Amino acid sequence: MLLVLAGGGYYFMARSGSTPSAASGPSASPSPSPSPSPSPTGPPPVTALISPTEGSQVPWPVEAKFTISPEDADATDTLLTITICVSGRCYLDGKVNLNGSGTATYTIRLGSTQPEGLNAKWQVRLDRLTKVTYDKLISERNAEIADKSWGNKGTTVTELNPTPISSVTLTKQP
Repeated sequence: MLLVLAGGGYYFMARSGSTPSAASGPSASPSPSPSPSPSPTGPPPVTALISPTEGSQVPWPVEAKFTISPEDADATDTLLTITICVSGRCYLDGKVNLNGSGTATYTIRLGSTQPEGLNAKWQVRLDRLTKVTYDKLISERNAEIADKSWGNKGTTVTELNPTPISSVTLTKQP
């Protein structure tokens, strides 16, 4: 196996030149990673969070940018989702809307208000979830928001992949 780093993400490729396979968790069938590109410009895009970068200090809100692999762009049974973790809890925020260009953006609000969690470390996760899992977690989230327990409970973390496709830890600044 060969670990290939590309665009802030990674994928594994067999040295024999066979199709690489992506790291993925139990919540979704793994989407195959891009095949090696014959193009002199390098490997094809992989799905990854590319901005903001690890350790950045960010304002509220912050615009996140992603590269999207062709496989994820064409997927019909999975979604790319954003989960925000802080102080031992994680909160499924929503899904990344793909625009067909190989890139995507998503506005992230670290906390429900601008002053909440200033100078705290926040992890932003990009996960690939099945539509069934996503719908279940969104339903739980909406019920917890309605009964005002969302901040105390958060997302059932075991429903997420053990390892996200991509993640960064950020510090929220005023």
